[in-house]
Amino acid sequence: MKPGSVRRRGLGAIAVLLLPVLVILFAASSSGASAPPPGSGGLRLLERTVLVETEFVLRLLLPGLIDDTDVVSVAIHNRLNDRDSFLRAVDVESAGPILTISEDTIDDLNIPLSGDLTVRIPIGEHGVQLRDSGVYPVSVVVRTGNGDRLAEMMTHMVIAPPAPVVSRVAIGLTMDVRPAAETSGNIDNDDAAAVWIRGITSNPTVPVTVQVNGRLLDDSTNDPLIQSLRERVQADRAELLVAPYVPIDERALAIEGLSKDATELFERGIATLSAFADTTPTLTTLLTNGWPDVDLAGIWRDRGVRDLVVVDETTDFDAPIETETATGPIDLLVTPVRFTDAAPSNPILRAHHLLAELAVVALSADHPTATVLAYETGQGADEEFVTELLNGLSRSAPLLTSVTVSEAFATAPLVTISGRPLNVDLSADVAIERLAGDITQYREADRVLAAYRSMIRQQDADVLHDQLAEQLLLSLGLGVTGEERELVAQRVVDRIRIEVQAIKPPPLGSVNLTSRSATYPFAFQNNASYAFRVEARFITDKAKFVEFADGESLTLVLEPDSVTSREIRVEALSSGSFPLRIELLSPDGELSLGTVELTMRSTAPSGIGIVISIGAALVLVVWWSRELLRSRYRRKTDTT
Repeated sequence: MKPGSVRRRGLGAIAVLLLPVLVILFAASSSGASAPPPGSGGLRLLERTVLVETEFVLRLLLPGLIDDTDVVSVAIHNRLNDRDSFLRAVDVESAGPILTISEDTIDDLNIPLSGDLTVRIPIGEHGVQLRDSGVYPVSVVVRTGNGDRLAEMMTHMVIAPPAPVVSRVAIGLTMDVRPAAETSGNIDNDDAAAVWIRGITSNPTVPVTVQVNGRLLDDSTNDPLIQSLRERVQADRAELLVAPYVPIDERALAIEGLSKDATELFERGIATLSAFADTTPTLTTLLTNGWPDVDLAGIWRDRGVRDLVVVDETTDFDAPIETETATGPIDLLVTPVRFTDAAPSNPILRAHHLLAELAVVALSADHPTATVLAYETGQGADEEFVTELLNGLSRSAPLLTSVTVSEAFATAPLVTISGRPLNVDLSADVAIERLAGDITQYREADRVLAAYRSMIRQQDADVLHDQLAEQLLLSLGLGVTGEERELVAQRVVDRIRIEVQAIKPPPLGSVNLTSRSATYPFAFQNNASYAFRVEARFITDKAKFVEFADGESLTLVLEPDSVTSREIRVEALSSGSFPLRIELLSPDGELSLGTVELTMRSTAPSGIGIVISIGAALVLVVWWSRELLRSRYRRKTDTT
């Protein structure tokens, strides 16, 4: 090909070139890499040796349009001594002195049309002789024949140490409760949740820690992806962290006095996770995004959290530290925010960059280290990044030891000069967000729901109560607006009030008593398909009900689809007509089920009437006796 011509990329063959210092093998590939990221000039990393022993392999994809006179250079720079030097080495200029370099033109290299370039660098006696193990920057630059830079890339070569290093690395994955779904209802294959599940299930040797809400597991129980996740977490070297059934704002609920509801959501979440994994989830560890304030950390500690993973933009800690809450300490592992991007523009390069930084930390620290790579499926994920990261971790021993998040906290904490655990103070001045909307209707619905529950048997709770209780409880989840919550609460109240209309008090009419104390049948109707337990209150000041413990109320069980008649002894306190009000209530007294006003008529003499009658009779007896005596006296007088 003539100098100055442009070669367009396609499939090609294999070429080999031996250089004085570096041995570079060029191989064709049908790689389907995505569009080049801005700033790289289209140069992409396809593969890299994770931990070098005798050979460093670097597989690249060159830019799509290059000239035969363009030059490719590969350079190894001085070893990086610590994390700060690693973070400064972002390009060729900042990477430090060059130990060795190879340069050649595109035409001389005879690179295939695919643009796939494989670099093989022998290390040791028959190659590049490096005195120390460690992390070495490797720069790749593509220039024109005139020296203008077309593309560049910075990666790293990690030389394995002679002895194992105590450096723990954990993957902590928080799964979004509402992933994108296909029309079938299964998780969309392009969603980050699907990407991560495929990644962790295809790398069973890499421990994984998953924080997932039970709602996602229930909604996707038949999804093959969720089923494969279940098999993965049931295996060794995997753990589930406790989470509420749906995501919630624990502090906002506590402020509203709804801690009981939050506890219920956690209990349901634990039950779902336990059934999913056949083991109880870890209760003491929490993944969170950002620093909590001291009040929120205290709420978490009160429910059992002792180990907390937080994300920070600037601070780097390579081992656990400690913080204090009002009720005791919590251990922290701080994850740099740069470790949380699972969808970078150059995914394979980014995965190896992250692994190299972890290697620098492990090799430069004078103490055991621990790092949590915290990811959220809600932030997206690139398949190449996830695959390369997990594959890299599986090949990083003995330099990096993959563990669960809980195991990472087993690392000795950072200490001060005096030997005490390094302690950081949490902020106490953080704006507090209240629960959205008016919570009054939620409280009313909760009250009505509890009253309804007191009316039904345990075996009947799933007919309606449990469904309504779930709808109401889930309305406390994050992402539910105040208006949506109020609508749910109103629907719950309306549905229960319609349901209890099946209960009918005795029909209107009169209660006729022909004696002072009599038994009268009162009929109560239940048109529902299940039994109700109700409290009936008989209210009148002209009679008493001697069978009732409190003199006015009676608990009844109304059988389904029937009329329940109860013989009740009534003792009239007076004769005549007087009102009797019967109120039906839930057993807890919180829900009124109906009221009826009856007329009670008593034709039996009252106690006072009897006394008066007896008194009158006595008067008559005395009067008649006196009259009889007077009559006898007059007759005797007349005879005389």
